[in-house]
Amino acid sequence: MITKEILNLKIKSRRRYAMFITLASLVVLGYAIFDIVTQQSDQAMEIFNWIVVVITGFLSLFGIYIFIGSSLDLNAIKKDKAPIIDAKFIKFNRRGVSAKDRNEKVYTGQVFLDLKTEKEKLLIVSNVELNKRYTIMYGKHTNIGVVIERK
Repeated sequence: MITKEILNLKIKSRRRYAMFITLASLVVLGYAIFDIVTQQSDQAMEIFNWIVVVITGFLSLFGIYIFIGSSLDLNAIKKDKAPIIDAKFIKFNRRGVSAKDRNEKVYTGQVFLDLKTEKEKLLIVSNVELNKRYTIMYGKHTNIGVVIERK
């Protein structure tokens, strides 16, 4: 199934991004801790280093969170347990134009209505139009989806 492979690629891309963010923040965190331990500098630099430690610590935890969610979604796709919903694209936050294709509209903050449960779901799905119905396969933790069927 080609849609399963596309979803797999999109989630792997998200996982690579999370890994990069985590590694970059851990490098900065390590350097800041090294600077705190070895350099006895002025008070302002100490405060700045502690601020860097806190911010990069949160950033690395966020990257780990995204990495774990992506890994769980990839595992679900591999086992054919990725959720599939019948949904209608009902609203969005902002509309723009794709950088790759000037004729393609891109939506951010997409909200889909699950037609079976009548619950709204925030998903990231490309090539969709407002007020149209779709069958969508998505990752439960990453909310990245791929259209299986247009209705």
